[in-house]
Amino acid sequence: DSGKYFCEAHVKYSGGRTDKLTEMLTITVKSPTIDELVKVLQKVVTQIEEDKDRIQENQQNIKSMKKDLDRNVLGIKRDIDSTKQNIENLSNDVESSLKIMKERVDTNTRNISNVQENLTTMVANISTALIEVKNQVNEVEKFHQKNFKPPTSCSNLEMYSLEEREIVTLASGLKVMCDTKTDGGGWIIFQRRIMG
Repeated sequence: DSGKYFCEAHVKYSGGRTDKLTEMLTITVKSPTIDELVKVLQKVVTQIEEDKDRIQENQQNIKSMKKDLDRNVLGIKRDIDSTKQNIENLSNDVESSLKIMKERVDTNTRNISNVQENLTTMVANISTALIEVKNQVNEVEKFHQKNFKPPTSCSNLEMYSLEEREIVTLASGLKVMCDTKTDGGGWIIFQRRIMG
């Protein structure tokens, strides 16, 4: 209601102490007029309209954000699915590569084993052949020792040698150098050196 109201006033200090003022406060309250109420109502209506517009704008923003969020979630899901597929493909490729590498290693191991066996066989064959050659050489040497008679001079050396000059041991035990080509061969070479 409009009118004058009187009240006591108290002062509260920071320490918690309060004092009562000695003077009385007078408050005058007037009843509002219709014009004042209309102005207030207009302000309230304007504020409500502004709030309504802001609410609609916020709702629109929320819808837009939800759409963006949904798109982002779908994009992330697609990326995850794509990454998952890429990982599966990569895993399959790695498994396939490992399988191929294992097959190659197995093949190479078999090839190496075959080469080792072949080399072992070849070495055995060569050893056998060398033994046979050695035996044949021994037989030839035995035959040569039985049937070969050392030359008595350089003149009958040409049937034993193909070299033009050759050092031989004659049947007498003398070691000489023979010339088997000059003037038909059969020459003993004598050489006298002076000053070296």
